[in-house]
Amino acid sequence: VAQRGDHRDHAGRWTTCKPLSSGRSTMGLCGLNGTLYAAGGFAAPRYLATAEAFDPGANQWWGVAPMASPRRDLGMCALEARGLVVALGGYDGERYLGSVEALDPRTNRWRALAPMRRLHKICKGRRVSARSAEKKDWPLDVPSFCQERRGRESNRWAGVGHLPARTKRF
Repeated sequence: VAQRGDHRDHAGRWTTCKPLSSGRSTMGLCGLNGTLYAAGGFAAPRYLATAEAFDPGANQWWGVAPMASPRRDLGMCALEARGLVVALGGYDGERYLGSVEALDPRTNRWRALAPMRRLHKICKGRRVSARSAEKKDWPLDVPSFCQERRGRESNRWAGVGHLPARTKRF
């Protein structure tokens, strides 16, 4: 999106859209309630904490509150039942991060959540729909073939075993 300014319309066709306010690589992206959120990333020589939101219907980006810590290679996911965008893990130029932050778009504020037990450079957060939010935990898959789960009520992370190693590339 940042480099090409393209996105898919409702028919699945690629169309040109307005680019981000500034170029960035290795950012986190996720969608919540029809809005696309982009946060963090890298724009040489800086690691970014800035965040933006995109409304595809209006073809418009706008700035949202920055995260507390700059990071690239972060995971992002939406917790639809709570209306939150979650940024987790990443790399700040000096170390891998285990920190987790949640943006509430209604208040335009990030708040810290319990940090992950392990530090992760690249995380893949799984979207949690309103239907699955009745479960006690929100799983977050990590490409290092391990998995952690945050307890909804305890706000603690726990390991839940290893994912099978990839045997095939797509």
